[in-house]
Amino acid sequence: MPSTVRPGHDAREGLASPENPGTPAGARKGVSWSRRRGLPTGWRARPKAGTGPSIHEKRLGLDYLDLYLIHQPYGDYHGSWRAMRVLSEQGPVKAAGVANFYPDRLVDLIDRTGFTPAVNQIETHPYFQRQADHDLMAERGVQHESWGGFAEGRNNLFSDPTLAEIGAAHGKSVAQVVLRWLTQRNIVSIPSRFDPSR
Repeated sequence: MPSTVRPGHDAREGLASPENPGTPAGARKGVSWSRRRGLPTGWRARPKAGTGPSIHEKRLGLDYLDLYLIHQPYGDYHGSWRAMRVLSEQGPVKAAGVANFYPDRLVDLIDRTGFTPAVNQIETHPYFQRQADHDLMAERGVQHESWGGFAEGRNNLFSDPTLAEIGAAHGKSVAQVVLRWLTQRNIVSIPSRFDPSR
């Protein structure tokens, strides 16, 4: 991860946005990047193939994005999703996904557009396990991706006695126990970094 990405941001979020315009800090062509901020305004309408801004080249300075997410189901997210489908079919976006979509919004999006998100990035950790969401995503062919896998350090997760006991039994830290738990549930987890030394 580039050292210039601000602490508290995932590598995939250290990209251009209204709050952080321009090229991703330290981005290079051929390096895997994804973006979770929503489409530029010009893409909210239904684009025609081959028209509209080339966001991956002009705004981000990259050849392509590995994963592009709609951050939340607000506004014209169906229009954004149709635009993301075009980008995915044309190639500059390798995979399109969503974040923070509850089951009813996820099913609605898939059923109304006929285009299934590659991932749904939702808060998931030992204190918020999301089993029903997980089962629905598996049934619909959507990869469950966790944000906040360490509960953002809240609720004394790193000193939780049950997690600490499991870790001690296997010579592992609480963080390793949580990551293993997510992995065993087939949940992708990309923990945020808050400490620049990490």
